[in-house]
Amino acid sequence: MGDPQPIFRVLGPLRVEHRGRVHTPTASKQRQVLLLLLLRANSTVSLPQFVEELWEGYPPASAIPALHTYVMQLRRALDSLHLADGPASSRLVTRTGGYELVVRPGELDLDVFDEKIQAALAQTDSSTRARGLHEALELWTAPALADVVTGPVMRSAITVLQQKRLDALGHRIDADLEVGWHHELIGELSSLVLHNSTSERFTAQLMLALYRSGRQVDALNAFHRLRRAEGRLSRELHDLYTAILAGDPALDPPIQARTRLSLDAALIA
Repeated sequence: MGDPQPIFRVLGPLRVEHRGRVHTPTASKQRQVLLLLLLRANSTVSLPQFVEELWEGYPPASAIPALHTYVMQLRRALDSLHLADGPASSRLVTRTGGYELVVRPGELDLDVFDEKIQAALAQTDSSTRARGLHEALELWTAPALADVVTGPVMRSAITVLQQKRLDALGHRIDADLEVGWHHELIGELSSLVLHNSTSERFTAQLMLALYRSGRQVDALNAFHRLRRAEGRLSRELHDLYTAILAGDPALDPPIQARTRLSLDAALIA
């Protein structure tokens, strides 16, 4: 049997999945409450945080009673999944001044993602590290939580989530480049640079992938496009540009990649 699947999913559409069935709330405010609890899992979310998220500084007079109702409905829905340890307990717990959702290891896809990323980055072998990072990123099924109405608290949290994904992508592409997959990365990196036009990291990776694929002029042009857009660039990117211009052997693919390509060519011949 494989690893247990997460029950709560935030790396894409908001989902509550248990025993092959989807139990995600459909009411907008309940979804907001659930999301806030999930992204603050195992810690108390205060009543003012709920109010700010749900009503963005303009709460109605009935805000607190309404919040209690949303929580009660959500608790009833979660309790029906029998996730707690016994009939007298609940995963959605009332705390002093707020509420807490108890989430166990492996139940939230975000936690699984973080664990897989850390485990992969700890690997010294490039191929093993690349496989682990690919596996972690497969947990992302779509842009995070585009199907949830969000207030200021969660908008900020989702921005952090998206940056976390981009950081993981950067690590994965570094590992793929170390393995020697520069040809295969050009399309993906071109798209990433297009949609993250100020990212020096993705531009540097694209420059390296292009150069290793025999496209030195295109690699230099990628640098110039970013410089026109941003003006001032880092010393590291300037150094990479100079190295590409000079055809520095230090930029050549790793030995294992050159060996693999030679073997592939021999097999084709």
